[in-house]
Amino acid sequence: MKKSERVTIVLHGEFSKPDDLWAWSEEADMVIAADGAADTLLSLGIKPDIVIGDMDGILAETLKSLPEDSVVRDEDQNSTDFQKALRYAKDVAQAESVAVLAYEGSRVDHMLSSLFFSAALASELAIRFVGNESQALVLAEGRHTVSVTAGTRVSLLPLGTATVGNASGFEYDVEGVTLSVGGRDGVSNRANGDEITLTISSGAVLAFVQRFNGEEQW
Repeated sequence: MKKSERVTIVLHGEFSKPDDLWAWSEEADMVIAADGAADTLLSLGIKPDIVIGDMDGILAETLKSLPEDSVVRDEDQNSTDFQKALRYAKDVAQAESVAVLAYEGSRVDHMLSSLFFSAALASELAIRFVGNESQALVLAEGRHTVSVTAGTRVSLLPLGTATVGNASGFEYDVEGVTLSVGGRDGVSNRANGDEITLTISSGAVLAFVQRFNGEEQW
């Protein structure tokens, strides 16, 4: 299989804007639908390259309409459809960047599972979750630069325990701060310019960046 640098994964969540699904699908080298997400994509005229999952949430007529070689049936009940899709993006598509759409919804357990699982692969993939109000960037150890606009809300939430080294561009200083579940986090900070930079010295962080016109894609 040809290497796919940019992969869009579409989940079967309840909230995602059709314009986002189109924009992120058109810019991707591969579009992966997690199970019933294929129904949503086809209803918009977007053809997924791969549909993966145990196929318990997809319409029968959708499944019949898909080419056989685009369907990856995985019955593993110890993995969610997102986990299967993300592993496929890494191991088979050899992706470098992954955008996850339609991850929000009433199944908060699925949403949290997806966000936390992504930390395990964040050192190998650039992963972002595209939501209606913000993009959640999964930042592993290392230096990261994110384009923003002044006043953009940025929240830093640790995936376990994480330490921020150097940091700039924030209204409230986070340099040298250790973030932890049940301890300090970085909710509702703001950017004071058109760029934020931070180094994650240890652990992994979710950076929720408020969406804005002209935001970074990939």
